[in-house]
Amino acid sequence: MPSRDTNTINFKRGGKYIVVVVVSELGQSERHWIITAYIARKLAEGEVEWTQN
Repeated sequence: MPSRDTNTINFKRGGKYIVVVVVSELGQSERHWIITAYIARKLAEGEVEWTQN
């Protein structure tokens, strides 16, 4: 049975954060699912992956 890993990816644009929750299924055929995505003014935790200049 493949293992699953949950990641949160954070982007920043114009003072707001775009938070994307991704579940990855690791195994012979890697699959990635976007579970949810939303815009936030502040991050509860995590690191920013990309910032628009």
